Amino acid sequence: MKKIIFLFLIILLFSFNYLHSMDCLEICEKACETASTGKFSIYLNKCKNDCPFFCECEQACSSEQSIDYCDYFCSSYFKCKATCKGEPNFCKRACEFDPNFNWIFLNFDEEGSARFYYMEDEYQNIFDQKIVKVWEKVILSNKTKQRAIKNLGPKYKKADYGVALWEINCVEKKMRRLQAIVYTLADSVIEKTGPREWNYVPPGTIQRELLEEVCEE
Repeated sequence: MKKIIFLFLIILLFSFNYLHSMDCLEICEKACETASTGKFSIYLNKCKNDCPFFCECEQACSSEQSIDYCDYFCSSYFKCKATCKGEPNFCKRACEFDPNFNWIFLNFDEEGSARFYYMEDEYQNIFDQKIVKVWEKVILSNKTKQRAIKNLGPKYKKADYGVALWEINCVEKKMRRLQAIVYTLADSVIEKTGPREWNYVPPGTIQRELLEEVCEE
């Protein structure tokens, strides 16, 4: 996993400065060749195979968003494809880029569920606290669904994804969930929960990754 992520970062650093002045596919494939040397050579073919996907994303996104945003947005889905270890159908669905260019891929959790985030608002400085609201979406892996069925009941047999609205205090490293909704694939609501209290987010946790990502924006 670390090798794939390292390769991914090398590709991005190499290619993005030139991506919009040269042919996207050519630059992406050259970046793959540059990065896929020595112990990383086993990832060369996969890297090249994902280049058309990346360039399709860039082309679609750039008609509506800035170049910098599209680079960031599309690279997140390139990372999704490179790091997904689930079933092919799950990976295909999870890593298909959002056609509205809102949801940015964050990572896969320890059970293989795919996590995304979307920031609607700018930061607010309230009493010198950097506060931000961010939406999180989780496409549930089979392992996560099975655990939910066992712990929360048979209604979760049709669970497909969940969406939560978080409020984050970037200074104090705290988060609180304002609402959470679990949906079926057909977007029917399975369960909805309300606000929770502020909690400190320890380093090394899944939610700390979300906090660090949005607070560095």
